[in-house]
Amino acid sequence: MMAGMFLFATIIGNVSTMVDELNENEGVLQTKLLLVSRLMRQNQLPHELEDRVTNYISYQYKNHQGFDEFQMLQTLPAGLRTDIMLQLTRSMIERVPFFHGEDDGFVRSLVDRLKPQVASAGETLIRAGQVQMEMHPQAG
Repeated sequence: MMAGMFLFATIIGNVSTMVDELNENEGVLQTKLLLVSRLMRQNQLPHELEDRVTNYISYQYKNHQGFDEFQMLQTLPAGLRTDIMLQLTRSMIERVPFFHGEDDGFVRSLVDRLKPQVASAGETLIRAGQVQMEMHPQAG
């Protein structure tokens, strides 16, 4: 009987902690969105631009719960980081013809330089005549 009560208390405590963390993340999101809205209004920026920024921030929180995996990966040793990046980007790399038939060492040397970027629908990534120092393979 005592073991059952202890188990019940442990489960309730864990659920309570998870709910608190979700509420905290939601509060951080709402604070960021409020600050963005104020910044946009104070500087009289177009409403369409505010919508784009708000959608981006909401997307990041929805898909990453406010956690930046890329930043965390930067703290790892280079070899381990490269191995993880290879696993995370394998399907994208396989779809890019530029990488087909290339040496594994070449791919490994590039994969650590990949930086995730999120683009909104309709956003222009490259303009005609603009010099590019980046590749833009699409993940989804």
